[in-house]
Amino acid sequence: MRKKILVFCDFYLPGFRTGGGMWTVVNLVERFSDRYDFFVVTRNYDGRNHRTPYSDVQTYQWNRIGSAMVYYLPDKGVNRNKFIHLLNEIKPDAVFLNSFFCTLAIKYLSLRKTSGFSRIPTILAPCGELIPETINLKPIKKKAFIAASKATGLHKDILWKASFEDEKQQIARIFGRKAQIMKAPDLPPASVLPDFTFASKPKKEKGKVRFSFVSRISRKKNLSFLLEA
Repeated sequence: MRKKILVFCDFYLPGFRTGGGMWTVVNLVERFSDRYDFFVVTRNYDGRNHRTPYSDVQTYQWNRIGSAMVYYLPDKGVNRNKFIHLLNEIKPDAVFLNSFFCTLAIKYLSLRKTSGFSRIPTILAPCGELIPETINLKPIKKKAFIAASKATGLHKDILWKASFEDEKQQIARIFGRKAQIMKAPDLPPASVLPDFTFASKPKKEKGKVRFSFVSRISRKKNLSFLLEA
């Protein structure tokens, strides 16, 4: 019998406005769906600045999206009773949380402490949110939450997934050397540019170069350094 992975993330397909964190989950699902059954719980809109509910999926129902079953919630549905219902319905073998500051992840971790779900193996991927450069963007709120989570043991007995060595070291600095941390890079899509041919590749002229920057414009991405370099 295939094992079931329940994922909590703030945003998912068919959205596209929230950047790479969402695609980390999409790529994870697509690459491992031949071995595990994935159930994703997420919001029914595409980002905090785009709160109009999706018109092509059903809210409060399971939807087949790619290789996963996805359950969409409005803001009022992100609550203790709904999470208990979904956990009891799916009976997951493991829970995967995408993003340290994800509201759905925080709700689940709070529930886990008080409702008997602590036996479910839980993996948290901070998605680079704990490195100093990211924490120092709006630092007061972030540092206050980190301090509160440590004081209450919110992240006790979970497995951390670091995407790179610096992130692994930073998790250990914040949550102690006893924290269980594994390092695994974020996965690229299973297929990248399937129709690409070298014949279509633009010719490189010596002494000249062109770059494309495909991302949100934000301080975290450090576009200014690329332009200066």
